Amino acid sequence: MNAVESLRIPAKRNLAALRAAIEEASASEGTLLRAVFRTARYGVVSVAGQGQRSAVMNALGIANHFIDPGAKPAAELAAVGPDEAEDSGEETPIAELAHGDVVTAAYEHPVYGDFAITAVALAAADSEDLWVGGWLLRAAGALPPLLRTVHRHGAAADLGIDAPSRLQALDVAI
Repeated sequence: MNAVESLRIPAKRNLAALRAAIEEASASEGTLLRAVFRTARYGVVSVAGQGQRSAVMNALGIANHFIDPGAKPAAELAAVGPDEAEDSGEETPIAELAHGDVVTAAYEHPVYGDFAITAVALAAADSEDLWVGGWLLRAAGALPPLLRTVHRHGAAADLGIDAPSRLQALDVAI
């Protein structure tokens, strides 16, 4: 499945299939994996990169997304398997991106290594900062330091993908 297709997931998850896929992914730790998560805040998020087992969490993960914390499928996990995606979107300057665009953003992180997030770009309610799956895509009009490339696949509505609402500010009690 390609990166955009990975965002089209069934309404219900198949736990038996997820457990089998996690077992297979764990056996191939260190290889390129793709995991798909259904999140309340960012919508459906597809993460591709090298699967690594965290010694602290004792869980397999890609970037900061854990697949099997507590030796069971993560509550938000919808699918996991080898990364077979080929990005079809064109590299896009961040100034041309907007809330509701489906993008694949490639990051280079000193701990997580190289990984890519495919999801709907979400703007903050009170600014034009953009996020993709919890990672900054554009901050104050500038390129975040860990972001390497962005490919725009199209508007979520045109691709038949639900776009979450703009991100609301977090309520923080100090």
